[in-house]
Amino acid sequence: MIDPKTFIIYQLTNGTATITRCNGKVISNLQKRINDFRKRSVGILVSEPTLYTYGMYLLPIIDNGKIGFINHEAEVVIKPVYDDFKGVFVDEYDYICVKQKGKWGIVNSQGYLSCEIEYDNIIPGIVNYRQNWLYRDHLFSINKNHQWAVITGQDDLYVDFGTFDWIDGYDHGLARVKKGNKWGIIAPSGEIVLPVEYDNIYNFYDKDRDSTRVEKGSESFEIKFSDLYKEVYYDDNEYDPCDGYYDRNGQLTASNDPLFDSGNNNNYGIMDAFEDDPRALWNID
Repeated sequence: MIDPKTFIIYQLTNGTATITRCNGKVISNLQKRINDFRKRSVGILVSEPTLYTYGMYLLPIIDNGKIGFINHEAEVVIKPVYDDFKGVFVDEYDYICVKQKGKWGIVNSQGYLSCEIEYDNIIPGIVNYRQNWLYRDHLFSINKNHQWAVITGQDDLYVDFGTFDWIDGYDHGLARVKKGNKWGIIAPSGEIVLPVEYDNIYNFYDKDRDSTRVEKGSESFEIKFSDLYKEVYYDDNEYDPCDGYYDRNGQLTASNDPLFDSGNNNNYGIMDAFEDDPRALWNID
């Protein structure tokens, strides 16, 4: 008889098992959950944001073609029931967009839907992680029946449907809007901070810019975002548990906290658990 305290059984087929000695140590709950993921061929979802983002609060997984999220203890927080997603969970205060049966909705880090999955499209705003979570704007430009609106992660309506013909995603707290053939820019509240009277406004969504070019008739000039809207930052003396800030990709910089050190994975356990079998981590068809 095999002592489960001494061996890990990885696979049992026709009476034959693959086992690994674990030096008499009791298998942890974390290792049991990881072994279960391996057995069911569950792996971390591979995508460019995932590969280049560190310190995420939740990690995406894919199971039988459906997407869910686990924490760093390999516990399933959001069940794999979604077809696609946009955004990242950098911390517990984040929201992401999820797609199911051709429609989009918004879910928080506890897995609760903050709005119904009923929209034809959602453009998530770029979150400024240099701001304290109290001051962050989680804004979503939503489309339903060819009309656009803006809601928050809590499903508060900031811009009503039909106010504009099109609304871009927010970046630096600003979003391009179009009404007829004219363009303008709005702030998070929906306030028009650049009149809807321009022939063209260059795209700045997710471009990491602090200004954009606008055109009106024969004139073309640069508009600084800081002249249109002032983002609110926390006080320098306010306690910041991360001792640093996240960049626009969610990567923590200038931090002395080993929990968020991109070179230190020992606190999370997932990388160490899959160290001997990297295929188990990147198990995506």
